[in-house]
Amino acid sequence: KKDSYAREYREDGSYHYPRNPENILRRRGERYFAPAEVTGARTIGKDGKRKFSLLELFRDEALPALDALKLLIENELNQKFGGQHTVIIRYQEDGAGPHTAKELIAFLKAKFLRRGWMFKRQPANSPITNIMDYWIFPVLSKVISANQSVVNGNKPLKGEASWNAVKRAYDELLLENIAKAFLAHHQVVNAISASNGGDEYAQKSNGLHFGLRRRIAPIYEEGKNEPVGVTLVINDDEIDAGELDEVRKVLKYDTPDISGLDPGNFLNEEELLAIKTEFDTMQREYGRFRAAFESHGLLDVNAEADGVDAGEA
Repeated sequence: KKDSYAREYREDGSYHYPRNPENILRRRGERYFAPAEVTGARTIGKDGKRKFSLLELFRDEALPALDALKLLIENELNQKFGGQHTVIIRYQEDGAGPHTAKELIAFLKAKFLRRGWMFKRQPANSPITNIMDYWIFPVLSKVISANQSVVNGNKPLKGEASWNAVKRAYDELLLENIAKAFLAHHQVVNAISASNGGDEYAQKSNGLHFGLRRRIAPIYEEGKNEPVGVTLVINDDEIDAGELDEVRKVLKYDTPDISGLDPGNFLNEEELLAIKTEFDTMQREYGRFRAAFESHGLLDVNAEADGVDAGEA
């Protein structure tokens, strides 16, 4: 579209749109904010207005970006550890209205299945089993609320101002902190297990604070000053002796012992296939998973040959 300019009023009350650089609102070819309803697949509504289609977003931007990310991670793993590694994307979303559109669900399932990826729904009553609801959304909310109070006198930001505030807050999130949130998220799973599937843990004072900061350490590659990731320190030998007792106290929930559970009763064929793709028959755990692979028709007895006995030993 063409350049657009701001309206200016004359002394007699009439107005015009002076075409000068100081008065320009948008330049031709530049992206600009336009309010639109989020839909699952529809691009045009009954009112003729443009909609924000999640199907279009996945098709044109999200899936190509995930394909590129998968290749990037696989190449880095292959170079660092040797061999051929496979990255499997696991996408999880809630039951918001646009997410339930039949056309969108069919599209995503087909695209994920072709790639060997996983498409899942999060538990309806446990939003914090999604890292977005557990950490990213609350952090963004705090940052945006603080910004709103400064620039808009505690009045809600609207339209383009709201969009810019959200985008700025997201762009400023540190990747290191997002990685820490993923590492800490296993405590949510442990807490749900300790509560027998309930949410009693979340109702307690500081229920969602699991005290993992002292257990998380940055990862550095040789010759680099910036961390390339973070790791969770599990082995007490890696913690300074003077801090050991204090660090032990901060872990709220122990990881439940699942060694006696049959994986076939808890994992579906898609999940088992993803695990089998990276499983070495010589691994000690292989024997426990073998029956689940077999019951779901994923086991090639001839191909595994002698590895089964070694894995079960």
